[in-house]
Amino acid sequence: MVAVLVKRWGICLVWGTFSLTAKAQLAFPPLPPQVVGGTGLVGPAVGKPSHSPLVANDSPKPSGPVARQSFGSWVTTNVVHRIDVTGNRSIGFHAHQVSGDKDAFRSLNYYGNGGSTFSNTGNMTLSGKKVLGVLDFQYQFTDDRIQSPDTNRMTLNYDRGPIKVGYGDVRASLLNTNPFASFNRSLFGLTSQFKSGRTQMSVIRSEVKAAAKTISLNGNNTAGPYYLQAGRLIADSVEVRLDGQVMRLMQDYVVDSDQGSITFVSRIILPTSSIVASFEASGFNQSSGIIQGAGVSYDFGKIGRAAFTQIEQRGNGSGTNKSLLETFQGYGDPSIPYTLQYSPILGTVIVRVNGTVQVEGPDYRFDAQIPSRFFFLRYVPNTDTVSATYRPSVVQTLNGDRRVVGFDYRVPLGLRGESGYVQYSMARGELMSKDSPRSGTSRGITASYQTGGLRLTSDFRDIPATYVSVQSQGFSRNERAATIGAELTRGKFVYGASNSNSLVSSENSASNPVTYSNSRVTSTRGYVNYSEPSGTSWTLENIKSYTRNLYENRLNTTSLTGHRMFGKFDATVGLDVQNGFGRQSVDNQSRNGTLALRTYRIGGRYTPSDRFALDTRLSLSQISSLAGSGTGTDISMTGTYRPGPAWTLGAGYSVSDSGQLATLGSFNTGSGVGYGGNGFSSGSTLDSYTAGAASMRLLQLSAGFRASERINLTSRYYQTRNEGDLNSNTQTRSYGFGADWDLGRQTLVGGSIDRSLTDYLGSSLGYSSETTTYDVFFQASPKGPWSYRVGVTGLISSGGSANRQNTFNADTSLIYRISPRQRTWVSYNSGRTTGYYGQDTGFLGLFYDYQIYHAISLVGSFKSRRVLNLDPSLQTGSYRSTGFDVELSFGLSP
Repeated sequence: MVAVLVKRWGICLVWGTFSLTAKAQLAFPPLPPQVVGGTGLVGPAVGKPSHSPLVANDSPKPSGPVARQSFGSWVTTNVVHRIDVTGNRSIGFHAHQVSGDKDAFRSLNYYGNGGSTFSNTGNMTLSGKKVLGVLDFQYQFTDDRIQSPDTNRMTLNYDRGPIKVGYGDVRASLLNTNPFASFNRSLFGLTSQFKSGRTQMSVIRSEVKAAAKTISLNGNNTAGPYYLQAGRLIADSVEVRLDGQVMRLMQDYVVDSDQGSITFVSRIILPTSSIVASFEASGFNQSSGIIQGAGVSYDFGKIGRAAFTQIEQRGNGSGTNKSLLETFQGYGDPSIPYTLQYSPILGTVIVRVNGTVQVEGPDYRFDAQIPSRFFFLRYVPNTDTVSATYRPSVVQTLNGDRRVVGFDYRVPLGLRGESGYVQYSMARGELMSKDSPRSGTSRGITASYQTGGLRLTSDFRDIPATYVSVQSQGFSRNERAATIGAELTRGKFVYGASNSNSLVSSENSASNPVTYSNSRVTSTRGYVNYSEPSGTSWTLENIKSYTRNLYENRLNTTSLTGHRMFGKFDATVGLDVQNGFGRQSVDNQSRNGTLALRTYRIGGRYTPSDRFALDTRLSLSQISSLAGSGTGTDISMTGTYRPGPAWTLGAGYSVSDSGQLATLGSFNTGSGVGYGGNGFSSGSTLDSYTAGAASMRLLQLSAGFRASERINLTSRYYQTRNEGDLNSNTQTRSYGFGADWDLGRQTLVGGSIDRSLTDYLGSSLGYSSETTTYDVFFQASPKGPWSYRVGVTGLISSGGSANRQNTFNADTSLIYRISPRQRTWVSYNSGRTTGYYGQDTGFLGLFYDYQIYHAISLVGSFKSRRVLNLDPSLQTGSYRSTGFDVELSFGLSP
């Protein structure tokens, strides 16, 4: 349905499920000449608007006596100016005749949607702020080809008086006053809150969107990355603890949500340290479920606050069995991995390059430790299209229906609770499973008291092994534990001490009936902090840890860290001294013995002027154990220098080596004990993961020179070596040069040439890859209706690899502007690949573009494609197609 409302204040166009609003203009801006290269699958972009189609607060305000507002003005103020649309969208109709490999045509055209009669591509967001004074909403919709559950998102919020209501993709939580019945998840459904006087209430009912997990892994003497064995992470859900201490995002670690990894900042993680991460990971074929619950609290004032919580989680089916198609442009360097959004089911992956099916082993290989990553064994230029079709693994979010009912009561200390509180909490958790039903009741008392600069804390909890909870983020575990702490602030000094003693129960779900094992875990911590307003700070800390399960592990760690400005050098230093006794692996055998570690850290940033900056990081870790001794290193230096207005120089050097003794077998101080699939901690079935040894070296150099206002020159050098369990085991060197020359009158000529050499380390076949790539182009948009572009790209391979390729591609485009709103153009591309998987390709496209209104265009085209295999034994990748396309394009900008 299309509806157009025309008034003096503007034009409103509604199309399908979204709206676009823009003010009328006396003249439309001319479309800039843009050129389509490559295969010509999409027409040139339309002219970019100079401002957002929806801009608030620009209506004229009445002066003098307040006049009665007209209905149109009221709609403009309370609806139109409060809605914003950003992004782009293209709705297309396609009529093509295809002969040959139709799967290749599908993967190479229309962003993997080739062969479909209709397409709906692009990403758009429709949002509103205080619409009608009470509604906030956001609707984000992406390509039909993208079927990920976390891409199409919709939220609607109502906020008025004591009532708040949210619907759609929400970050849902209850009151969370009870630590045994707390809840925090990404859901799709309804949440509501009510607050009036001393009464507060929260209600949720929703479908499960993602799986909550808590896993533990040991350090490997590097800063990372540490892979969490999950698909796409929900970035804002990740929480990390290192040896029981809370880590801060961006300050202590960073998250790569696509690869499912965390990397620590300015520190290496020792093999005796435990990393515990709690997060949510979206699933593609995951089984959905329903979560519903409510919480209510009443504040009695001086005598305390009472709260009740009930929450249920119920399963709903066993998931789906759909396949997913993902496309990439070639990454070039064979050491760079291609990462799928989700872990694939073994045997379901089909990888293609330019439509030709690749063979696992000779052409590519999957990472043995990270099933969602694969590497090519040859250079794949960025002009090649890589596609992967697979069935993602099904993620089970729970192993039975669950219910939790909780009660907590908090008594304030002091007139208004300023001195602290004492809280009693209890909750009954029940697993409603036909095979193994169980239930238990958790109880705990927490207290906090503060007077002057002294703060005392205590926590006593009893969480039986039979207790279960709904799945949520968190670090709770089934245990009987007591924790006490004290902290004293005196001027610039803070003194603190704490002790924790736990008896942790871990579930052995493989046994029938389910059995549990107990571990004794204790930790004593003392510290002193010193800080000045100038930023200088020092911390001295000592931690003694003890774990006993089948064996005893003991570790004593003393750390000294500092930060200080020395003129223009912002420095950080650190020292860790560890001594321990525990179970270690020696020659594939497990024995008790002592170990010692010494770690030295220094880092900083030096900025003597606005032209020069240098960042450094250096860590050295010396390990001594039953198996001998080893050294782990982590060195990083990056700098930029601008000696004058014409030059820009950059350099970077990094070395990371976990050392031969990075992993110490079963040695663990207990920080990760109890996390796993025990139903309470919301952990994954993978309790503990050993990262393995890793080694990386990287050198990067770059230079840019502006020879004149019209001539730019660039050069680059890159050298890297990756080895270890989680790396590609390759060594690569590459260098290149580039130049562009503005000839005036909107005419530009440029080009680049790059050389890359890759060796596969430890390969008995002696694999190597040597490639030279080049790119030359000439484009012009002189006065008048004509503009054009001519370009040539190529790849020349050599070396010892059997899968060498040589490619040559030429493309040209010629555009004729009929009027300010109309243009037509022709695009032609011809290519040839010889050697491994040789092909001949050709493309011819004729296009007509009519600008309907501002950023809305209608594009009609005729396209002819040809892909022929030069190797007659190849059965995939070859096809011919001809046909017509009609596309309606919306191009919006913020």
